[in-house]
Amino acid sequence: MKTVFDFKREYNIYCDESGVENAPKYFVIGAIFIPRDQKKKISLEIETIKKKYKFNREIKWNKATSLHSKFYQELTEYFISSSDIEFKCIVVNKADIDYRFHNGDKELMFYKFYYQLLRHKFNNDIQYYIFTDEKSRSLKPRFKELNLCLTKFSKENNINVNIKHMQEYKSKDIPLLQLTDFLTGVVFF
Repeated sequence: MKTVFDFKREYNIYCDESGVENAPKYFVIGAIFIPRDQKKKISLEIETIKKKYKFNREIKWNKATSLHSKFYQELTEYFISSSDIEFKCIVVNKADIDYRFHNGDKELMFYKFYYQLLRHKFNNDIQYYIFTDEKSRSLKPRFKELNLCLTKFSKENNINVNIKHMQEYKSKDIPLLQLTDFLTGVVFF
């Protein structure tokens, strides 16, 4: 059995979604994956782009306007050119959801789709730090259950991973959560 010290790489994962509550047909759950040692560099580069355009607000897809089109265009070009940022998402057709598999619980369904997105990205010998946008929900333990399910999946499939940290944050405080919001919104739109 490997120990924490045997992990060859560390990754940060930033997760967000678009259209879960208010969209009639589809919603998108997305995440960006970055090597943990690149977090500061990428965050600073995003902040540099914000300063260049005097963009003093939170980066959000639903706040993107033509007034800030040059900022969002450069942010998009930065993402495309960065070899350290990987974006993955799933698009869910709401008409295809059978709520019987989720005990009629939309919140449970939401976390099951997060589980699907994340488990398919797990690779051997990686330690993960997972950050999600803070959500209001009826059952706080669900977030902990997601962590337990992901850990159980990795053990059952002999994938040597460690979820070192998994927590919700206010996206206004984390530029990489904001970038995830923007990219997920682009797919949703």
